[in-house]
Amino acid sequence: MRRTLIRLQLAGVAALVPAAVFFQWHAYSNSAFAMAISAWLLFLVGLALGLPALPRGVASRIAILALLGLTALSALSFLWAPDLGLVVADLTGLLLYSGFALAATSALGNPDSRAKVEPAVWLTIVAAAAYGLSERFFPGTFVLEQSKIAFGRLSQPLGYWNAMGLLCGVGVVLASRLSADPRRSPLLRLAAVATSPILMAALWLTFSRGALAATGAGLAAVVALRPHLRQVQAAALSLGTLIPVMFAADHLPSVLNLSGSSVARESDGLIFLSAVAATTLVAGAVHFATERRYLPHDRPVGGKVLPRLALTAAVLLALMPAFIVVVGASESGQSNSVTGSSAARLNSFESNRSLYWDVALTQFTESPLIGGGAGSFRTAWLEHRNGEQPAQNAHSLELETLGELGLLGALLLLALFGSIWIAAWSRRQQHPDLLVASAAGLLVFVSHSSIDWDWQLPGVVLPVLALAATLISTDATAAEPSTSARVQSAALVAIASASILWLGHSWEAASLQREAAGKAKAAEVLGWTPPRYRSAVALLKDAAWLNPNPSPRYDLTQIYLENDHPREAARLALQTARDNPGAWFAWAMIWQARMGTDGPTAILSLAKSRQLRGELPK
Repeated sequence: MRRTLIRLQLAGVAALVPAAVFFQWHAYSNSAFAMAISAWLLFLVGLALGLPALPRGVASRIAILALLGLTALSALSFLWAPDLGLVVADLTGLLLYSGFALAATSALGNPDSRAKVEPAVWLTIVAAAAYGLSERFFPGTFVLEQSKIAFGRLSQPLGYWNAMGLLCGVGVVLASRLSADPRRSPLLRLAAVATSPILMAALWLTFSRGALAATGAGLAAVVALRPHLRQVQAAALSLGTLIPVMFAADHLPSVLNLSGSSVARESDGLIFLSAVAATTLVAGAVHFATERRYLPHDRPVGGKVLPRLALTAAVLLALMPAFIVVVGASESGQSNSVTGSSAARLNSFESNRSLYWDVALTQFTESPLIGGGAGSFRTAWLEHRNGEQPAQNAHSLELETLGELGLLGALLLLALFGSIWIAAWSRRQQHPDLLVASAAGLLVFVSHSSIDWDWQLPGVVLPVLALAATLISTDATAAEPSTSARVQSAALVAIASASILWLGHSWEAASLQREAAGKAKAAEVLGWTPPRYRSAVALLKDAAWLNPNPSPRYDLTQIYLENDHPREAARLALQTARDNPGAWFAWAMIWQARMGTDGPTAILSLAKSRQLRGELPK
């Protein structure tokens, strides 16, 4: 019975990965709170079944504790952050990551479970790539939601093209390793090769320069970690599948940018599907022939030269995304800059990220120890920004952490990733084959997250955390738990209980706000009546009491104004602004209550007048 329950717990942890990929993340959505609470409940189930609370090994434990430390520091920033609503959003994501990491490391307490992680993550990414390509293969059957700023770039199911490029890059690295892993069955190795064209096609159609460079770094890392003939051939074959699908996509406008008539789109989709299928057949045939004839016995090649060259290439390619941003600073804002689904983007280094990085560094200098608080970059950007382009993130995990959580947060982030690498390195002799793909996949994420906001997307982070869990998980022992182990378990149970309670309160507040919004929308059509007014106000007051997010107060101000209660609106606006001196909503409420402008106009006026901080407007 216990063994069955342990398997069910592992299945529950595994199910969170595709759930995060296919349910687009919004910090106040039902899926966000459900996933975060589920992760902590699965961890508690593992403890109840006698699974270890923390993995053995100093480095492995430091990794978990560093992630918990980042979560705790973000929670403490409620005391100094300028916008409490953004703290709620960041904290919800970090609680999901912490709960998932704890649940995953406890569930992966034996080698058989860890061996299943890479194929499971690979299959999830293949499914995501196929989903994103579906409307290009079959435009008459599938129609996916398109972002207005994607300009035809492949962005679904994550909703962001650069994140999809990163996810597909991790999939390419996993497929390359699985196809050459002697521990895997011949059928699985062949299937991994067969999925490379799909992954490469999806990666190419994101037109993400950083993702392409990070993928190259991952493939080079695989060769450096496993410089054997079979692996070299697999990496070369993966790269080779990019050429035909890239050529086909670039010559089919309907595939490239989803333009053209329905007839043209269906014709181009069929041609592109045929090209990908043909590439799949050729790649499978090459793999089958080389494995049967030339690679009956895997062996190292290149002596010490090949791994050193591959390692050098991995480091250079991993640093290339940041190099692109630095070099592209001089090109940002040019009138002839290339956007959208065009290969011409790859010939340009143009990027606005250097502007974001400057603001993040300025924010760090203003509060170097603890930063401006979780989610505070948005406030800093509105205060310091150059131009009118909005930005919510610094587009760099390291620099955003430095600006928002200061030196303390940056050290915790360094401890998180550094200890994962150390734990993997310490186990390289025991499990040389098991760790290759996971370590290379983690490198792809670290490289790309240095220039983008991947950390805010659980659809990217959870697959990578699953791979990281294989690097730090250790075999569970049947020994009687010591006193220190019992203390650790008790402390983590308390943390889990507090996390679930806070998430539950936040979920209820978000649900109340959505219910009130529905009533307000109905009132716009049917008219406000005293019962509708009282019901909506009561719901929003309850939501505001449950959660410090200023958004319910903003909605309440709107209802006050619509029902001719300006004093209540002004009083609530002033109180919210005092509690959230940097919040968009709070300042928009004041402007709306006192100046009679709408929310977007208020935000724009505040940004231009640089009054996000300081005294309240008189």
